[in-house]
Amino acid sequence: MMEDAFIYLGAAYLCQDALGTSHYYAARSAVEQTAILGGKSQTDAVIIADDFDKRIRRDHQKKAPAENDQKCLDGILVTQTRLRVSQARFKQARDADK
Repeated sequence: MMEDAFIYLGAAYLCQDALGTSHYYAARSAVEQTAILGGKSQTDAVIIADDFDKRIRRDHQKKAPAENDQKCLDGILVTQTRLRVSQARFKQARDADK
């Protein structure tokens, strides 16, 4: 689940020049929410999101050019959907254990 959150954040980061920062900040918020869902505190979730951000910025210097807006949006939506499915599977497994 956290890997899917990281990939979503990465896709949104790479597409900032094409789409602006709103998708990136939505993805960062989703990382925090995913960490909380996984049992982390709010404080830890913010730190995890920041660590993910630093890792992405370090490992991916080049962003998609502005003319790739539709390709970027498609990629973000695919990674966002994968994260939502991961979260749903996590919740389903967690609730089955109750």
